[in-house]
Amino acid sequence: MDDEGHGDARRRTADEGADRAVVEDDAPVTVSRRSFVKAGVVVAGGAWAAAFGGSIIKGITSTSGQEGGASANVFVYYVPSGESPWYAANDGKDVLADEFPLLESAKVLIRGKKAVLVRVDESKLVDRAGSEQGFVAFESKCTHLGCQVYFLAGTTPIGEYPDGLIYCPCHQGAFDPYRGAKVVFGPPPQPLPRIPLRVVNGRLEAA
Repeated sequence: MDDEGHGDARRRTADEGADRAVVEDDAPVTVSRRSFVKAGVVVAGGAWAAAFGGSIIKGITSTSGQEGGASANVFVYYVPSGESPWYAANDGKDVLADEFPLLESAKVLIRGKKAVLVRVDESKLVDRAGSEQGFVAFESKCTHLGCQVYFLAGTTPIGEYPDGLIYCPCHQGAFDPYRGAKVVFGPPPQPLPRIPLRVVNGRLEAA
């Protein structure tokens, strides 16, 4: 092979080496792009924490009846987003027994948990454990899939209940507030957890 042939072969080898170098260099570029995305997530997370972290820390360390106030014993009215219940003007205020109508309910916060508070006819309560003056309270998360439950009286999606029941709209689960939130309809596997209460100086507190 003449010098020109050897030159062509050397150029082809060099070109192939360059191609291999490009291919091999692409892998680190791909990794660096992923690293860049991860870094972006970290930066975004830091910005989110800076914007909202104070509110979260405040909620966790709060000693009021608001969610996160694990040491608070007083029931506090809570108005879910988009709802306008009868107690809307009292959102965030302590629940007073003499202001709470019979056969009414309210979403409340107690010891960092959301609960449904109901006032029923005390003479009709079968299971009176943890109740006072007809007030009963249960965690408001359905024991089926965790949807929020509501108290309904009169005509309900599962029939007539003039004395009321606690109802889950997700899968038509129903609980009897007169019998410790015993399951009376639908797929929930167990009763709602009870929150024992008492009335102290006119305010409702966890017992």
